Amino acid sequence: MLTTGARYYAAFHAEHRQIPVLRELHPDPLIEINPEDAVPLGISNGQWVEIKNDYGRAKFKAAVSPIVKKGVVQTDHGWWFPERQADDDSRDTIVPLGEIVEPNEVQAVIGGLEIKDGFVKTDHADEKSLYGVWQSNVNDLVSNHYNSKLGYGGPYKCNCCSVTPLQESYDTDMDLVNEKFGKLV
Repeated sequence: MLTTGARYYAAFHAEHRQIPVLRELHPDPLIEINPEDAVPLGISNGQWVEIKNDYGRAKFKAAVSPIVKKGVVQTDHGWWFPERQADDDSRDTIVPLGEIVEPNEVQAVIGGLEIKDGFVKTDHADEKSLYGVWQSNVNDLVSNHYNSKLGYGGPYKCNCCSVTPLQESYDTDMDLVNEKFGKLV
């Protein structure tokens, strides 16, 4: 079960990713996973994993911790990589609001459930980066088609997903962050 409700002091939603001192505290998107779940899956602390479901996929760095209940994984949301290039994104996949779409075809771009105003393809493999927003965007794994008994944010609180360890590393290049935004002394 996936919940996207993790909060960390170094960022507020999608804000503050470009502040070097805060980014050093929390350089990469995290997924917290209970040790009892991580061990059988072959996931170790600090290893990059892919989470996916019928709506999409995203990459996160594993934080193996007993703070999360067995059977649940918890991610922070709003991840993007402001140190990456912005001008390499061809965002020509907008679908008009109200058009009927199926899971795996589109997913909401911005806003809460009540203010969705556009959609893009969930599989962004052929798309360019837009500051790496599609690499670790947990919103890609969330339905935007209903409200639940858990409230307007219901889809953000309870989603089934699979977690698979990756061999690659996607660690943030802090030298690039400091070069682009300046290192605070």
